[in-house]
Amino acid sequence: MIDTGAIGGKAAKEVFEEMVTSGGEPDAIVERKGLAQVSDPKLIRDAAARIVENHPAQVADYRGGKQQIFGFLVGQLMKEMRGKADARVANDVLRELLG
Repeated sequence: MIDTGAIGGKAAKEVFEEMVTSGGEPDAIVERKGLAQVSDPKLIRDAAARIVENHPAQVADYRGGKQQIFGFLVGQLMKEMRGKADARVANDVLRELLG
C-alpha cells in the first residue's frame, strides 16, 4: 500500500500493528480508521495556502534565502493535513506557492 501511494509510512505502521492484534485486512483497517493518503493537489494546495498565510515571517525568511525554513513549513502542512498528505505532492505544491 505504501508502494501504490495509498498510505504513508506512519499509517502503514498503524495498519501493521492493527493487523497483528486483530488479524484484520489492511484495506479494511485503512478505510475504518481513515488512514488513506491524500494526493489531490487541490486539497493540498488549499491547506498549503493557509500555512503560507498563517506564517508570514517564516515565508519571508524562506524567500530571503533561509532554505531550512522549508522543513518547518512542510511540517506545518503535514500537521494541518493530519499526516495524510502525499509528501511528494505536498513538497511540490508548497514550493510552487512559495515561488
